[in-house]
Amino acid sequence: MTAPNQTGDLTPIGRRNGGSSGVMAALELGNPVATRDTYRALLLRGLNPGEAANLTAFLCGINVGQGRPWRLADVDRLLFLRELCRAGRIGADDGLQPMETLVPD
Repeated sequence: MTAPNQTGDLTPIGRRNGGSSGVMAALELGNPVATRDTYRALLLRGLNPGEAANLTAFLCGINVGQGRPWRLADVDRLLFLRELCRAGRIGADDGLQPMETLVPD
């Protein structure tokens, strides 16, 4: 599959193949997102860095709010953590208790 900037297609990932779900973009397992390529293509089309990062986040299925705009590094970091959760390498309760409380005296 080619990157979104190479085809000129800026539709959300979940809607490219005729999907009509109201859910934001859902990533396919074997289909990594080229965030840097998408971000650069949007910059070349005249978007400012905040707008380009927000649109890149949206295309990756990340909620975009009215607050501070996303940065590309934050989008990549969140996608990395999402993949770790999906793969079962980290969970919702990881890091909640200090190690000292887990090890008996």
